[in-house]
Amino acid sequence: MMDEDVFWPLAGGLGRHPDDDAFERLTDLLAGRSEADITGFADRLADVLWALDTPAHFQACETVSDDVFLYVRCAVVGAGRKAYERVLSRPGGIGEFADEEAELLLTVAEQAYERKTGRLWEHETPVSYEAGSNTGAWGDAAPDSDDWSPPWLDLMLGSTGPAPVHGYEYCLGEAAGAVIADPAWQKWWATSGVDRCELLLLLDSSGEQLPSTAVKRGRKRLRIDVVRVPGPLPDDPDALMALAVDEIRELMSLADLGPVPPLTTPAVDTERLAIAAAGPVVVPELPAELMEQAMRTGGLGPFDVFDYFRAHPDAPGADVWLNLDPRDP
Repeated sequence: MMDEDVFWPLAGGLGRHPDDDAFERLTDLLAGRSEADITGFADRLADVLWALDTPAHFQACETVSDDVFLYVRCAVVGAGRKAYERVLSRPGGIGEFADEEAELLLTVAEQAYERKTGRLWEHETPVSYEAGSNTGAWGDAAPDSDDWSPPWLDLMLGSTGPAPVHGYEYCLGEAAGAVIADPAWQKWWATSGVDRCELLLLLDSSGEQLPSTAVKRGRKRLRIDVVRVPGPLPDDPDALMALAVDEIRELMSLADLGPVPPLTTPAVDTERLAIAAAGPVVVPELPAELMEQAMRTGGLGPFDVFDYFRAHPDAPGADVWLNLDPRDP
């Protein structure tokens, strides 16, 4: 584990309000150090975040989200050693950081390692920084944890440029979901020898990035990173979904595990496709009750939100949300 006198000038150099450039500078600094320093930084980061994982800090943070609690703890670390030690000894002080997040701190070691070595990051820290991991502090009051584990295929989508691809992104997600659930595909993936496949697809119609493909394999995961320029997309929903199925099958073939299995094209939910095709919409913050529901169930879909506001038409933001609901009132 990295010595604290080495760790704090690095992590604490982010400052109280770090921007993306600050995290990039930290990544560059780590990438210039040894592999042992990079993993040691990750271990020390996990350790200091773990120490802040107490019921008193959680309550003072005044959040219903374990994730936000983690990101606020990252902000405390980024503010430097003095701020961290003050908050560690006086949990109420974390409230000063309740509106700040430094989530990107969690990824700098991984990015630095891959930048330096060209290999996938698969290091496991001695302790976990997730909420409730500090069992000595939480005891029986630790936040409930479920047995959910990520699926074997993790599709991460992005898009840039003027071309409207939101509906296509929805279809790609549905196609990936069909692949995940298909027994033939599960059997096909079982031959890979690794647990997970991370499929990163960027649809770039801006012309800012050149098309590219990169496949990296580690002991526990395989990552397929692709940049593509989306061509003309069909208006017909069924044709759009069929195109998405072909795209996912082609991308998965890059895993080089032999011929990919066939895949039945999922049925198109035209209402959900219409919502997705409309693109991002700025809407009011969701009520705490809905956020708590999301934590219990693992997430919310748009119709969960619509149904909530149908039942609570006087709630703040209900008019905006209900105007987005494609169903007849």
